[in-house]
Amino acid sequence: EDEDEDEDEGGKLHSKRMFEVKEGKVWEELTNFDSDDLWSERAYIIVDRTDDASEAYVWLGSACNAVTEIQDEEACSAFGKDIVVAFTKKTGLAVESIQTIREGEEPEEFWDCFDLG
Repeated sequence: EDEDEDEDEGGKLHSKRMFEVKEGKVWEELTNFDSDDLWSERAYIIVDRTDDASEAYVWLGSACNAVTEIQDEEACSAFGKDIVVAFTKKTGLAVESIQTIREGEEPEEFWDCFDLG
């Protein structure tokens, strides 16, 4: 299993995995990923697991056509939820929270998923 693991300041072990969303509800795992792998034309799922929680970020590039209207926050959120539900059913990875993020609106904690920011 290729997971990027590191400890945060509180000593929690984080394991991070990144998946590119392909056509429909299909995805491909990227290994040795970094923020340079985020392409504006695509959507990605980044899973950040700790000992006691697992969070999924769904990142939507500004030119991504997976969502009809990228500026429609509700449509983006619905897409993120749908894709993570399908993803968890297929992979068996449990996810406690889902955050859908559009390119250019990334919170600081999102960048913590990448070693080089």
